Amino acid sequence: MNGSGVVRVLPQGALTALVIVLLAVAPDGIPVWVLWAALAALAVWWSGFALQLPIQLRLRETADPAAIQRLLRTNGIRIAATAAQFGFVIVIVAVANA
Repeated sequence: MNGSGVVRVLPQGALTALVIVLLAVAPDGIPVWVLWAALAALAVWWSGFALQLPIQLRLRETADPAAIQRLLRTNGIRIAATAAQFGFVIVIVAVANA
């Protein structure tokens, strides 16, 4: 696995698993809507990842300017989803520690 896999994909996988476990356990004090919203943001991130992966693999073979532009355009999806995830995690941590 390359550097981005270790830095982004593994933590996203762990976060996804944690949110799913929290939804299954439904701990008192954490609003279920926050967990569902976090899972939705994670789903958006994973779909953006799935969209970008073929582009990134193509760029390893060739420096196609069209592929670079498509990668830059679709990167906003993952950035927005990551920002939303951060917000939901902050809410979960704050509520759990209240």
